[in-house]
Amino acid sequence: MPRKTPKYVKKKNFFRGTPYHVMKKLENREEEEEEVITASERKLSLNKTSESPDLQSGPTCTDSRRDLEGFYLISGKQLASALQRAHVCQGGHLIPFEDQTKREGLSCTLVLRCSICSKEEEFCTSENACEGPGKSAEINRRATLAASEVGLAREGLCDFTSILGTSPPVTAPSYERHLAALSKAAQEASEEHMKMAAECLRRRAMDKDPSIKEDDFVEVAVSYDGTWHRRGHTSNHGVGVVISIDTGEVLDTEVLSKTCKQCEYRKGWDKSSDKYKAWEASHKDVCLGIHKGSSGKMEVDAAVKIWGRSEDKYKLRYKYMLSDGDSAAYKAVKDIYGDECTVHKLDCVGHVGKRMYKALDKVRKDNKGKLEDGKGVGRAKGRLRGTADTGSIGRLCKLYRSTIRSNTINMKALDNDNDKKEAVEKMRRAILAILYHSVTLSDSDVRHQYCPEDGWCEYKKTGKEKMNENHLDPVFLELLLPTFTRLSDPDLLERCLPGITQNQNESFNALIWKRCPKHLWRGPRVVRTAVNLAILAFNCGAESSRYRIFKKLNLKMGIHTTICAQIKDKYRIKRARTRAREVSKRRRKALRALRKSRDEADEEREGGLYSMGGY
Repeated sequence: MPRKTPKYVKKKNFFRGTPYHVMKKLENREEEEEEVITASERKLSLNKTSESPDLQSGPTCTDSRRDLEGFYLISGKQLASALQRAHVCQGGHLIPFEDQTKREGLSCTLVLRCSICSKEEEFCTSENACEGPGKSAEINRRATLAASEVGLAREGLCDFTSILGTSPPVTAPSYERHLAALSKAAQEASEEHMKMAAECLRRRAMDKDPSIKEDDFVEVAVSYDGTWHRRGHTSNHGVGVVISIDTGEVLDTEVLSKTCKQCEYRKGWDKSSDKYKAWEASHKDVCLGIHKGSSGKMEVDAAVKIWGRSEDKYKLRYKYMLSDGDSAAYKAVKDIYGDECTVHKLDCVGHVGKRMYKALDKVRKDNKGKLEDGKGVGRAKGRLRGTADTGSIGRLCKLYRSTIRSNTINMKALDNDNDKKEAVEKMRRAILAILYHSVTLSDSDVRHQYCPEDGWCEYKKTGKEKMNENHLDPVFLELLLPTFTRLSDPDLLERCLPGITQNQNESFNALIWKRCPKHLWRGPRVVRTAVNLAILAFNCGAESSRYRIFKKLNLKMGIHTTICAQIKDKYRIKRARTRAREVSKRRRKALRALRKSRDEADEEREGGLYSMGGY
């Protein structure tokens, strides 16, 4: 007869601490170990200067006043008001002191004392950004905003103030509170402006098409790109950005992070306890480390969230998606609007143009030996040589990029199948003409079969061949034909018909990581703040973005802030106009090609002096 199992078995209470004998061994081991001198400690002790000034002791309860030392950031309004109130006896003068017990970061309390009657007038060097409990000095909040705009954290701000000779910034907990207020203000300001940008885009579409009603969804074209805080797709933070192709303004962003400080702090808590469950319920909706998966998946997840809320948020449908083709974001959002609207993919012609160099470089690396004509693949006239801007490879890449850009059509023509097929076939023949024309075939009719009748081909115009030092030997026709056939695929060329680039996305990404440097560790709150500040700067410019964020932080735009922002906007417009000129573009291309040709010549002359693990 089987033995009956008792309904309740009392579990033994195991000791979960560290046993006494183990603690004793650790204590004895610590006593036996010699004190380790670190490399930093050794270097600092060896280079300690004897010329450092003797520091005075800190303020005491009986003597908190001290003569003014170093530099102070003083509000002109506060100083003028204090001078008006200060009492000075006839024949006397004012003696300034500092009450160090009331110092709060960059905000100090100064005292003006009459030299005769010793009557004092006390004033603070900075106004308060907000009144009531939890008030904060305006200078400290401005310092936090300035540090966030230039990519500094509190440590960088400490170095800055120490070199200036001013008082140090606020403590780390106070700095985090200022950063939280800044993050909230930047989030509100950027959301309000993106909503205005989306409404402007809707009005623009409704003006062009009067049949669109107020409650209808408007189909627009956008450029989407993902960017990461760390290179190599191993980042804890990723950002997805949608920019309107028509207006060039940022419409929506999504920041995904793997880490959350509060979650990491509570990793050791008992997951089954009531305390942890109560905290988890309150923290679930505000947790910043919401991404689960690899860093490369961030771009896909961000696209799904942005496309999924476009109808409810802006009454927009992102029908055309311009991307670089580096992720599976398009597949994830292709049918997100259902049967009513299918998302169409467009390719950035800048990224597509780079594929030619990668393909030609791969052909050169895969054919190390001799070809059918008994010669090597590169390093000689008539062979496959050079970089993306020099030699025969540079010539083929340049012609491929210019061919795509010169055969583009308007966005409205994408809805006409006949116009698309005609434009794609014209572009395909022009790309094949690059290869056939660049190979010195003996049969001129075969060589120029794809060349246009009234275009750039000298043979079609005069019937004579015109040689070029970057023309290739006949053996390269068969070698490169599969590459040109793949890069002239009709589906690929159809996505390149509008001829649009993602340069605006790259510019916006640079603004983000200027405020949040990639080589430094940053938390999710700092990354989100950097994204929101970048949105305001990208869409509005310096003056308007400063006004919006200052208004949210209850700060005042002074005359110096306004003038500096206006100068920055003027310089931005001037620089953009200069770079947009054709002369400037040709000059940049020529300088880039010259620089690369010089580097290539130097490496060939030196014979290669650097190779990873080669020496």
